[in-house]
Amino acid sequence: MADFITSSYLIPGKGSYETLQKISAWNVKALAKLAGLQFELATLGIETSVAQAKLLSLSNSYDQFYTHESRLANLYGSRIAQISRETTDVMFKSGDELNTLIGSIFTAAKDGMVAKTPAVAQKQIVKAVAKRPAVNKPAAKKPVKRKLIKKTH
Repeated sequence: MADFITSSYLIPGKGSYETLQKISAWNVKALAKLAGLQFELATLGIETSVAQAKLLSLSNSYDQFYTHESRLANLYGSRIAQISRETTDVMFKSGDELNTLIGSIFTAAKDGMVAKTPAVAQKQIVKAVAKRPAVNKPAAKKPVKRKLIKKTH
């Protein structure tokens, strides 16, 4: 009976483990893309700071500084907008991938539940338990005959 109970938990446990593996792989993929975009954004911030420092040192007048600063703002603003669009695309695509993954998991679970009625599942578990090697049981001990000793007074 204990083998039946233990085995009945192994089948769903294996499916849960595989599901977690799929979701973890999806999560790693999405986070890798987002980390790359975040690195680009941080690099862009450093480049902007260096470019502004150069502008301050090279500009001779306020008009010249303002003109170069406007160009710099347009250039880096468009790059930030591009990174933002890519981030939004990653988020939407990742959400779609997760919806597809979850849908396939539910479909597989539903199909598995319909295909495996309790009687079928029990037969599979009984077969699995029958394949296990028998446990060595100690041989029964023979009762020992004892002699009665009569007491003398």
